[in-house]
Amino acid sequence: MEMATVLFSNPNISVSKGFLGMGSKVKYQPTGSVVNGYYKEYKEEIGKQVENLLTAAPEKMRELAKRQTAPFDTAQYGQYRLAVCVSDDKQFIALQLTHYDNLLYHPITSVKMFEGEDAKLMATLF
Repeated sequence: MEMATVLFSNPNISVSKGFLGMGSKVKYQPTGSVVNGYYKEYKEEIGKQVENLLTAAPEKMRELAKRQTAPFDTAQYGQYRLAVCVSDDKQFIALQLTHYDNLLYHPITSVKMFEGEDAKLMATLF
């Protein structure tokens, strides 16, 4: 829910209702590209690596992302869940990492948004 609130407050994101008010379409305004969302789950070890990446300072984050040569290995069921909203053209991505504990997912990071080259780089990992 936090992801949607933060995402929809971004001035570069627009939401339009579908036919007869059914469904909605989210777009990244600068490029007009559709934004889609999904979740990825990670086991403890990989989840910690994702956490280290997303909590690093911006320059360190770029360095860590460039060193990661392939997407992080996902799990069918994991203790970490990453919410991802990415534009079709990979010019925008929003990420939030949560951890499963006591039957609930608790946020580990705030919603992180990237545009341009940083978004493309992050999209290759997730």
